[in-house]
Amino acid sequence: MRLDVTIRKKEEIETVADFLSASVVRSINVTHTHDDDIDPLEVAVRLKGRIPDLDIMLHLATKYFCAQSMDDCRMGFQKQVKGAIRAGIQKVLVVSGHPKIHFDSLEALQFLQQEHLATNLEVYCAYNPYFDPARLRVEHERLERKLTFPFLKGICLQIGMDTSKLKKGVDQVRALRPDIALFGSVPVPSEATLNRLKLATLYGVFLPNSYLLSVESAKEMTKDLLAAFKQYRIEPLVFAPHIT
Repeated sequence: MRLDVTIRKKEEIETVADFLSASVVRSINVTHTHDDDIDPLEVAVRLKGRIPDLDIMLHLATKYFCAQSMDDCRMGFQKQVKGAIRAGIQKVLVVSGHPKIHFDSLEALQFLQQEHLATNLEVYCAYNPYFDPARLRVEHERLERKLTFPFLKGICLQIGMDTSKLKKGVDQVRALRPDIALFGSVPVPSEATLNRLKLATLYGVFLPNSYLLSVESAKEMTKDLLAAFKQYRIEPLVFAPHIT
């Protein structure tokens, strides 16, 4: 199990470090938000400084490296990647973010390959099997292109509760790369989580009204989802916004 950590204020870093120190969790993802004063690499470095055995997957959203020219985008991305390597952060999750820009996750993967940066990293990407048919076709085309990069170690699946769509997505991934590691995002079914999901809709997240109705219904659906994760050999990536 991995824990998805989103920090929006610098003072939250120590709060999260205290929480992790007191828990058994040693595998986390550090997300990349739009907050200008929060550098996800700085967050990762400070958390690892407090907890040296922490296994961190650093999110790199390419839209936040947006600049006037493609070269500037590449340089900003390269700086962050090299910083992660120097800091001993071995796992990175490369995502486009929304809306996508000209320097998206596929461009970033191509850049990692051209600059031979992936030899020092475990690189992961995202895939959303829960889109409607039209968007899913585009998503699957992008998935196929991502999986052509031999250094890609795994795929992180978007939040969703439709186990039928999940199975189809997993089958498509493993048909292309049977060896690939899979992580599945799953929210903690709590009042805090439901309130967060109701107040701020996350792009690409499609949750049924029955899930958002109550903690009890969310728990039942989460139980079914985790059973599917176990069946399909998917490691849970736990979304818990209330830990800060």
